[in-house]
Amino acid sequence: MSLLPLFLSCRAAVRAKTTATTTRIERDPARRTELEALARWYLAMADEFLHPPRPAIIAIGGFSGSGKSTLALGLAPSVGAVPGAIVLRSDEIRKQLCDVPALERLGPGGYADGVSRRVYQALIDRAAAIVGAGHSVIVDAVYARPNDRDAIGRAAADASVPFAGLWLDAPEQTLVARVAARHEDPSDADADVIRTQRSREIGPITWRRFDASTSPERLLAVAETFVNSLPVTAANLSVGDPAGRGFAYDTCSGVPNEEN
Repeated sequence: MSLLPLFLSCRAAVRAKTTATTTRIERDPARRTELEALARWYLAMADEFLHPPRPAIIAIGGFSGSGKSTLALGLAPSVGAVPGAIVLRSDEIRKQLCDVPALERLGPGGYADGVSRRVYQALIDRAAAIVGAGHSVIVDAVYARPNDRDAIGRAAADASVPFAGLWLDAPEQTLVARVAARHEDPSDADADVIRTQRSREIGPITWRRFDASTSPERLLAVAETFVNSLPVTAANLSVGDPAGRGFAYDTCSGVPNEEN
């Protein structure tokens, strides 16, 4: 991960060179002007990739069915260095630690306190490694225990990176309906799990709270507004579109969504 900015910069520089070379054989003056602007844009990207933004840790908590995973994946592309934040999901890590396939259901032993402590420690360890490599991370877990919420905040402080905690609230009937509608998902949560979670004392929530009973699109828009107010976003390059042509930057491939 620490080498990704260099690799992206090299790719953009090569695209700048090949695009500039194409301008020398292009006979249409209008098209030549467009290609020249595109070459300059690639060159600007190559420079900006070498100055990635500061990494950060964002934690998203809430009971099962509140929409944590959907929100995490929605936020990730706009957080941190290109191609965006890495998402760590506790459900997936729990299956890894128990050495079972992601879609295999765990028995009660997989959710024993000792296993859960290992899961939350693994989230901290992996988050610290990711920000240490220069990339932001979004951690997706229930975070019902105050100690776990405090621990992920301390991990960000220990790494000297910004931290943001988001807590998602939704009525029980909404949570139950959502988990019942899941298919092919690593989460084992069902209605009984949700009722158990809600029956426990979770302590005061100091993270920014969001109404997760709304649509995923609305929740994402509100959460993005909050995250954009923090020093954690910069995945979209600031060099702008070449010649105002409206190129959409593709943060996954590292190139505009139009081939030369």
